[in-house]
Amino acid sequence: MASVFEFRPEHPPQGRSLSRNHALELMKQNIDIYKTQVRIAGEKRNDIIVFPEYGLFGIFGYEKYARRSDVYPFLETIPDPRKVTWNPCTDRTSINNTEIQKELSCMAKLYDIYVVANVGEKVACKRHDPSCPEDGRYQYNTNVVYSTNGTLVAKYRKKHLFKESYFNSPTKTEIVTFNTHFGKFGLLTSYDSLFKSPILDLIYKQRVRDIVMPSAWVSSLPLFRSIQWHSSLAQGLEINLLVSTVHDGYSQSYGSGIYGPDGAKSYFSNPNDFGEKLISDRLRLLTSFHQRERHPVIPRWPMSKTKTQNRSMAFLDQNVDFKFIELSKSSADVNICHGRFCCRLNYSVENKGRIEKYALAVYKGHVRTLGYLLEVEVCAVVRCSPQCGKPIERANTYFDTFHLVGVNFSTPYIFPQVLTLSGHEAVLATHQWTYKHGQIIFHSPENPLHSASLIGRVYDRDTKDHRIKYSNGISIHKRNRNYAPVVQYASSFILIVAFIASTMFSS
Repeated sequence: MASVFEFRPEHPPQGRSLSRNHALELMKQNIDIYKTQVRIAGEKRNDIIVFPEYGLFGIFGYEKYARRSDVYPFLETIPDPRKVTWNPCTDRTSINNTEIQKELSCMAKLYDIYVVANVGEKVACKRHDPSCPEDGRYQYNTNVVYSTNGTLVAKYRKKHLFKESYFNSPTKTEIVTFNTHFGKFGLLTSYDSLFKSPILDLIYKQRVRDIVMPSAWVSSLPLFRSIQWHSSLAQGLEINLLVSTVHDGYSQSYGSGIYGPDGAKSYFSNPNDFGEKLISDRLRLLTSFHQRERHPVIPRWPMSKTKTQNRSMAFLDQNVDFKFIELSKSSADVNICHGRFCCRLNYSVENKGRIEKYALAVYKGHVRTLGYLLEVEVCAVVRCSPQCGKPIERANTYFDTFHLVGVNFSTPYIFPQVLTLSGHEAVLATHQWTYKHGQIIFHSPENPLHSASLIGRVYDRDTKDHRIKYSNGISIHKRNRNYAPVVQYASSFILIVAFIASTMFSS
């Protein structure tokens, strides 16, 4: 039995630095909420509970306002559980700045449950360390895991930061697992799920089938809501995935769930509901394991005669030019290609009625995000309102038959998803469709279709995006230290002084 928790945490005023005592007062407001949820989960005899990324102090405006010094009072010292056995609830020897971890440890021990939480970490470094930031410390976005007796059993530092220049990225991607009496688990954070490592290393090298993931996922419509990506990740990789997402209206972060190889077990996804949501469900133990095999190439069909259009569609935090073909008939067999990679759709509308504006879309190429060029192959069917590729709020079309096929995928890592609309609410179409390698077959949907897609990740073709090596004259290495805002403010100050001086001299 597992639980994940979504809520909107108390957070500090933007652009203000707090003392350690004031930071602790704020975090303990959120810790009190944690205690309540752990008690509820513990009384239900749950085995594990996962709290969200930034759950202790909220998102710091994703670098718009925050400086390293603003985040610093919220950070704690976290020992390495691979080197020392540490139980802060019972430890008589005090380690400075571990008050929050003592709270997490004690609630895990009190209610006999594994507690996974996201904590800011600080590590002092020496000046002779060439990577040491100028303020003499590393700051990490870190997950911790406390066992049922309160012992720290795992910690994981987030590798792929999303606009978090107040944190440092670890030099190497960490592969972190922890063992429990109910299975072996892997640990990662939010946008790390987009990359080959750590997730494939956890699954294929460490043989992990259960993964926990605190998250602050920024929903990108129409294909990358949190629940869309995370459910497709579980289904495409045939794993159990526990995702706890922080609820933040400013950054559009929302959507938590418990997912398995057959799709979503339980989930919550409502950007306008700011209440506390504890999601609990039972997951089956995954014992069998096999490396997903590449299927033979399927010959492509002739292109449909219908005219295609190139339109921009949001994909993660970028706009990508997809090739679209509109679905104008109540039933048809259409296909569209990008080079040798093709998408084919065989469909018919309920009772052969009038179809709303939908389109079949294809894209093969890279997407710029998080300092990388990620290689993708995508087949998607989207509702257009009125322009294809833009967010929609309503749909009324039910499909009788719906068979989407991706032809000539060059990767075995394909992530399928089907989203429907119940009124204005986005709903995962769990158990209403089947997935075979590169194919989605939709049966008797309960709600009108929002979108269906197959997202292939060609991990071995990912490259670093050298185009953004410098931004505003500051290297990425410097930006990770979060001195960019300081430089910007200094530049503004110099311009103002120059303007005043020129005015005085001209007078």
